[in-house]
Amino acid sequence: MRWSDGMSSAKRQRYGGGPVCGNRRERGSVSVELALALPSVVLVLGFVLTGASWVRAEVSATQAAAVAARIALTDGDAAAVDAAIRISGGVASVSRDGAWVVVSVIVEGQGPVPDGEATARVPVQP
Repeated sequence: MRWSDGMSSAKRQRYGGGPVCGNRRERGSVSVELALALPSVVLVLGFVLTGASWVRAEVSATQAAAVAARIALTDGDAAAVDAAIRISGGVASVSRDGAWVVVSVIVEGQGPVPDGEATARVPVQP
């Protein structure tokens, strides 16, 4: 096989037998760039996963509070608290404020994730 880059056979053996790209000082630069960039990528991924976990807790608390508020109107406060706990896995409370039923749900966040909290208010039908 004939090499068209004009390198001598000694240089080809020193550089692994193939054509040389760049000079010797550039060897390993990809490894260094990866070593510098990898911690940043891991940190950003951690923030994204933490944010997604917080959003999941908030949505779970919101849905549980809304469903529990509707159940409180028809089946009573105990059934509403039970439903909210089954839906969200958190802590729920039901109170009555005049003509309103108020349901509060707190879903505990895992690790550094803040708790998800939601409150639903529905009017009591006469």
